[in-house]
Amino acid sequence: MNIAYRIQFYVNNAYIVANLHTNTIKTLSIMKKLVYIFTLLLPVFASAQFNYSESFPLDNLWQNVGNVGFSAGGAQFLSLAFSPSGVPYIAYQDFAYADKASVMKYDGTHWINVGNAGFSTGLAIYTSLAFSPDGQPYVAYEDEEDYYGKAEVKKYDGTNWVNVGNKGFSSGEAGFLSLAFNQTGKPYVAYQDGENSLGVTVMKYDYQDGINDLQQSPLFLYPNPFFDEICIETSENQNHSELSIINLDGQQIITRQITEPKTQLDIISLPSGIYFVRVTSERAVQVGKFIKQ
Repeated sequence: MNIAYRIQFYVNNAYIVANLHTNTIKTLSIMKKLVYIFTLLLPVFASAQFNYSESFPLDNLWQNVGNVGFSAGGAQFLSLAFSPSGVPYIAYQDFAYADKASVMKYDGTHWINVGNAGFSTGLAIYTSLAFSPDGQPYVAYEDEEDYYGKAEVKKYDGTNWVNVGNKGFSSGEAGFLSLAFNQTGKPYVAYQDGENSLGVTVMKYDYQDGINDLQQSPLFLYPNPFFDEICIETSENQNHSELSIINLDGQQIITRQITEPKTQLDIISLPSGIYFVRVTSERAVQVGKFIKQ
């Protein structure tokens, strides 16, 4: 009996082991098939995921404006601003021009230089760009070469970048500059003041002598809008004043001397659009806006 029992025991165990082996082979075979199927379907899943993300609206909100990397070289201390007509301008320290200041604008197709590239006297850092109410671009920066880190401001007159007031006008080193205009067109500059424990200092530019505010007087433009002629009238007599017509890109397209309080201009040749007129005298700077139909 013992021998028969043992024989039966071994036979049963062999049967169990055989079944386990068979089941394992079947399981492995099923797993291999699943892996094979998954491998075939993986590109489909990936493609579906890619197409989903590409079609998702949020992925397409940020788009390039013009060419990428459009500056001539490396750039830092970037400052972006828009002209009154909505044209984007960018000011920056330009590595391609000895780390001097450059300004470019987007013309709808390309980024182009505004005036000469690298127009600052020396190395310019912390560039800050802003537009005056009459559309002229101004740039403030710290001049690191000729004026030992003092503040300097330039404006574009339609041809060149010219200084606004004295060069290096801050009392000491001026860092992290911020340029802005008030409602009358007066530029203000805020900066970190190296002469005063790195505190904040704000300065404004007064056109006459840097001390006293200019007198403000009204400027009358009529008819406005107009087609061929416009009358420009001030409230006081003009003594060798300068009248300028400026387009929305800040370019002076007409400049003339005036001596009378009323000036009649025939500018039918101007393209239709919005323009600024500026009358500058020894006592005041007056700015107005008109529409040419």
